[in-house]
Formats: sequence, C-alpha cells, structure tokens
Amino acid sequence: MDRRSNGWKRRREAFEKKTNMLIHMLKRCWQTGIDARFVLFDSWFAYDTIIAQILDIGYGVICRLKRSRERYLYKGRQLTLSQLWHEVARHELRCIDSWQVRATKITVSLPRSQDVAIVFVRWSKKQWRAFLCTEPEIEIPEIPDYYSRRWAIEVYFRDCKQLLGLEKCQGQTLDALVAWTSIVMIRYLILVHILAKRQIRGPLEPLFKDLAYEHLQIAFIKSFCDRLKNIVMLSSQLFSSDTDIDHFFYLLNILENTPINSI
Repeated sequence: MDRRSNGWKRRREAFEKKTNMLIHMLKRCWQTGIDARFVLFDSWFAYDTIIAQILDIGYGVICRLKRSRERYLYKGRQLTLSQLWHEVARHELRCIDSWQVRATKITVSLPRSQDVAIVFVRWSKKQWRAFLCTEPEIEIPEIPDYYSRRWAIEVYFRDCKQLLGLEKCQGQTLDALVAWTSIVMIRYLILVHILAKRQIRGPLEPLFKDLAYEHLQIAFIKSFCDRLKNIVMLSSQLFSSDTDIDHFFYLLNILENTPINSI
C-alpha cells in the first residue's frame, strides 16, 4: 500500500496507544485553530503525564479521577485520592444549590501538572466522586457544569449504535470499517443539521423515526406508481386505437411525478 495514502495512515494509527492518539488528535485540533477552554474526559486518561501534555498544547483539563495509588501533594503531605477524601474533603463539604449535592474544592499539586483543583462531590452517604480541573481558581459549580457536557458523547454513541447502525458493518477490512464509521458520522451530522434548521431542541430519536417513516411512505408511493405505470404500459393495447397518444403520455407523466409531488 502506498505510504502516502490515508489507508496507510489509518493502519499506523491502529497500532498506536490510545493515550498517544489523544495527544496527536489534540495537537491537530490546536494547529487547525480549534479554540477551547477545557478538554473533558473520563478517568481513563486521568494521568499526570497526559494532563501535563495537554497543558503544553494550550488546553485546560477537566476530568474525573479514579481511586488509584497516584499521590497528590497537599500541605506538604503526599496523599492518595481516598486519603484526601477521608482526611480532608469530607469534613469541608457544603451544599451546591444548582446541583443539589454537597461538595468541596481543595488545591493540590502534581509533579508535572503543578497546581490543580480537585472537587469532591458526595452523591449519597457512601458514594463520592472526584473531579480535577487545571484552573485552581475556578468556582465549584462550574466544574460539574462543564463536565456534564460529556454526556452528549454518550448520547451520540447510543444514537449511532441504535439508530444509525454503527455496529452493523459487515466489512472485513480496516478501510471498510473506517468508511462505514465515517458514513454513520455524516448521517448523524445531517440529522443534527435538520434539528438546527427546524429549531428543535431534544434527542435525535423522534426526528429519526419521523424521517424514516416519511422515507418509507415515499418509497411505497414510488413503488406503487411504478407498478401502476407498468400495468398501464402493458395494457396500452386495450385502449381504443383512436385514443389520443398525447393524452396517454400525459397519464404516464402524472404517474411518474406523483411521488415527487407527495414529498
């Protein structure tokens, strides 16, 4: 395969680590002029080295943290996330009215990312979550406000899988899989464009079902008219010989244009 082709580039990317691909993608975003205050991601990429690389690119980070052995410097002590919760955070919780939860923020330091803010949120008596932000001065409610935008990604994957057939590709080559994924993304963008044009706020599923039903109606009408046209053509010898040929073609023209006029 020609190494200048996109197929070759996709094959090289297939062997890259996900963490490395994340940095490459963000660099391309920055180089093409995509401006953003934060990069949002789940705990999968929540490592000091990755956060520091994103900061070097020019973006900030808001991410969920996992309870690992990684240690954070707090008032001269190296503490894990669980230790920060039990020894510090749970004693400083306060109500956040906009989210109806109790939360607190503490500033810690990481070896490469330097000073960051960690917001601890208590969901129930036994459940708590921690979120990191690379802007220590940020207000507590802003972090869940930003992080909640990630939910759109989960909705996107659900719609692509359940409505647009993302998982139904039967191709057996990498090129086919990349092409199918691209087609699904284009279909999704078309639906989003229609939502925007119609000034509709809400999920894609109702719009998708309406468009699918409308498409089935048009397909049925067209199929019916095509069959009717064939019947008329095959039965033309039953018409009397003095029938005006122009009238006959006018009838066929009506049958051909009926599906178009019904849209």
